Parts: sequence; structure tokens; C-alpha cells
Amino acid sequence: MSVSLRDLQVFLAVVRAGSFGSGGAELGLSQPTVSERIARLEHQIGVTLFTRSGRGVTLTAAGYRLLPYAQRCTALVDEALVATQTDAGKGEVRIAMHATFATMTMPRVVDAITPLGADVSCTDAHTDQVLTMLAGNQVDIGFVVPWPHPPQITVEAFLDDPVICVVRRDHPLADSHRLRMSDLAAWPVACNAWGDGAREFLTTLRTAPFPRRGLHTVSPADTVARLAGNGRHIGVLTRSTVSDELASRNLVELPITDLPHWQVTLALAYRTNDIDTDHVRALREAFIDPSSRCGSRDGLPARELGSNISSKPTSTASFAIWTTSNHS
Repeated sequence: MSVSLRDLQVFLAVVRAGSFGSGGAELGLSQPTVSERIARLEHQIGVTLFTRSGRGVTLTAAGYRLLPYAQRCTALVDEALVATQTDAGKGEVRIAMHATFATMTMPRVVDAITPLGADVSCTDAHTDQVLTMLAGNQVDIGFVVPWPHPPQITVEAFLDDPVICVVRRDHPLADSHRLRMSDLAAWPVACNAWGDGAREFLTTLRTAPFPRRGLHTVSPADTVARLAGNGRHIGVLTRSTVSDELASRNLVELPITDLPHWQVTLALAYRTNDIDTDHVRALREAFIDPSSRCGSRDGLPARELGSNISSKPTSTASFAIWTTSNHS
């Protein structure tokens, strides 16, 4: 059985318009042509799709079952046409990253790609999914945290983003000059639990010898910032996420002396064979090239980079490319 895409488009137009005549007018078809196409579709499927009346048509139970599939089929064809036309024209750079990183990276991505005359699309995904999509040619660039990855993928670290504790400027702890982790236990805490230090932090707080008001792990980090800014929560998140709020003093960083060492390393990932493509060059220049660092411009703290490429990630001021054997 072969169902015509055009017949499905006519079916959807009739559903939207509520009658054969109005549905045909939407597509520039006469009512007899619409009636003929719907009759053919019903014959091919073997069910009645519409109940006819003097006031128009309504879907039958079978029509309702067909509706989402018809919508998906026509939408998929539209997507295929857009993708094909995009490839033939100015092109599209497909980005993937977790939503937590989008606020601080996408402005620089758009600035870097716009001069190429290309569009930018961004998919929300976790690091393991991003690397899978890169390997499968589903995206062109990824922003990831340390993770095992295929040998055909290059991952270059550009940011060591420290995790800090923040409160609203009128919070009772905001004017403190010295705090310990145990001092947080009396207040509700919203934590964006990224990176190797998250477990130690959460364990320390959960075992603090004081009543706890609530410990919530929240994603993405913007939500943590909102909780800290709107209420009495202590927010635990990367500094770059709230750089603007800290600069304006809407949020205040707490001086916690025994806060576990905790930072999130962010990296640019791409297919190794694409290193000489325009989009990879532009994004490496924007994020990796030391001469392009500008932490004050977009809130993205610069990782001081050396001139040599290291084969393993380090905590010192050096440039790192993670390999499949060095990903911790």
C-alpha cells in the first residue's frame, strides 16, 4: 500500500479548516478534488476518516488515530527539505551542549559563526550524548565536560570554572566575612551538581551537625541562580553562570573557608578531521586561542593557556586535549 504525501497534506488541511471546501481553498484545490483525494485515502487505508454533515466534517476515531502520524510524516518531509536546502546554500553549524552551558557559550558561538554566513542551531544534550552525536555526524560542534570519547573526536579544554556559593544581597549571610560549610545547613540550598567535587560537597552538607532546611539538586544552573535571587536559598553553581549578577551585586559570593575544591572543566569537541573547516577554526579562535580571551566581555572566565598542547588534562595553566586514555 502506497499513501500519497499530497493526500496526507489534504487530510490535514481539511482537519484544520473543518470542511472539504475550506480545506481545498487553503491548498488551492477545488472541493471535488479534495473529495476525490480523501476518498482515495480512505480506500487505501480501509477506514472512514471523516463524518460528513451539513455543517462540515469531523474526524472519526480512525481519523484521530491517523492525525499524529500524518502530522509527523509531513513535518519530516519539511525538515528534510530545509536540511537539503541549507546544505546547498549558506550552511548551518549544528551545536550540542547541556543547557547549563548555553547562557555563557552561545553568545560567543553566534559571534564567531555569523561572519561565516551560516546559521546556528543548538541541541540540548548531556556530554555522552553530545559525543555520540558528533561521532555520528549529527552535530558539528559540542561543548562537553571530561568524558571518554571516540578516537576520531578531539576535545580541547578551555575553561576551569570554579563552583561557588551565592545568596541574594539581602540574605542574612550576605555580609559574612568568614563561613564554614556547617553554616549553610540552617538554610535551604539549591545545588547544580556538576563536576568531581559535587559528591564531596553534598556529603559534607548532608552530614553537617545542624538541622537542614532542604538540600535540592537542580538543573540547569540558571534555575539555581533564580532560586538564589528570588528567595532565601543558597545557590551552589559555577561562577560564570552568575557573573553578571555578581558584578551588579544582585547576588553575593559567600566566603566559605572549607568549601571543597570543586570546578567544572568545559571543553570544545569536534571531529578531528574537521579541524581545518571554517566553523572549527572560528570556534577554536573564539574559545581556545589565547589572544581571543576576553572574560569581561561575556562573563566567560578565561583559562590561561600556554603555547604547547598537552596529551592529558591538567589543573595548571596549560592547554589540554583529552585523549581516550585521559579523561578523568
